[in-house]
Amino acid sequence: MGRSSPAVRANATFPCVVCAGDVLPGSRGRCLAPLQQERGRSEGLGAARAVRWMDDIWLFGRDPARLRRAQVDLQDAIHSLRLSVNAAKTDVLEGHDAEVEVQQREHSAVDAGLSGSPKDFDALDALLDRVLAKPERASRTTLNFLSPRMRREKAYGRVPELAAAAHRMPQGADSLARIFRDSGSWRELADWYVQYATSDWGRIEWSVAQLGTMFPSSEEPAVVSEFFAARLVEGATLSMTAVAAQRLAAWDPPTARAAIRERAAKEEHPLQRRVLSLAALGAGEEPAWVRSQLSEFEDNLPIREFLEATSFKKPTVVKDFRGG
Repeated sequence: MGRSSPAVRANATFPCVVCAGDVLPGSRGRCLAPLQQERGRSEGLGAARAVRWMDDIWLFGRDPARLRRAQVDLQDAIHSLRLSVNAAKTDVLEGHDAEVEVQQREHSAVDAGLSGSPKDFDALDALLDRVLAKPERASRTTLNFLSPRMRREKAYGRVPELAAAAHRMPQGADSLARIFRDSGSWRELADWYVQYATSDWGRIEWSVAQLGTMFPSSEEPAVVSEFFAARLVEGATLSMTAVAAQRLAAWDPPTARAAIRERAAKEEHPLQRRVLSLAALGAGEEPAWVRSQLSEFEDNLPIREFLEATSFKKPTVVKDFRGG
């Protein structure tokens, strides 16, 4: 379906799936022949394709008028079966609206398959196929949908394919990082990550930072640790500073303290200084130094007062960020 292609969605009120047979279950044995014939005729009236999912019937095409005509013809066929169409759920959709509706149906199919017994992963694989066919166009919504389900089901068989296309999906770096982390694939991706981060693909530093969270705080990949230390000293965006400083503080406190001090000496932004100070505290830095860094900016005084009230106790890092 092209971006400019409209679609008609008609929702019939029968409660079950229209199967490939000739009788609609739940309709007291009514023959589906009129409806099947009308679907075929609709394709000849300007609908490029007629498809059905559960109790939804979709007609795709490029001419809204012809699609509306086909919709009315389908309604007549449905009425001939003594059934009815839900007018509130019948619409002509174009462009982005059509894409969103199709996406929602794909997501529903995945959840339906995973909730069955036995579980059916076909819809999940089909959605992954679509993502991998055009990684640059995969929406954040779809990637955010896939990530927790793959992790919950431990469906990691296609993680290598996602890793191979990760550089082309900067929009989903946070979702991909959690898949790579929970599947254990991060252990094979350390060299790839540094190469990615220093290549033309790594120009979007938010994505570099998000992918960096795949490496858990509990285990240090040496090549990534060295990269984080260098990036921390050189200067980085706030998101990159946060992950580099926190991970380095967990992996190698002495190196972290030295790198943070060097960076803080030339950092003039209060938020950057705040992140550096908190990471330094996590690396065992002297409270007096942390207090001095936070005292230079009015925006950071509430944080300083909070830390003073807790006797500069090391801050707790949320589990999703620290990664174990």
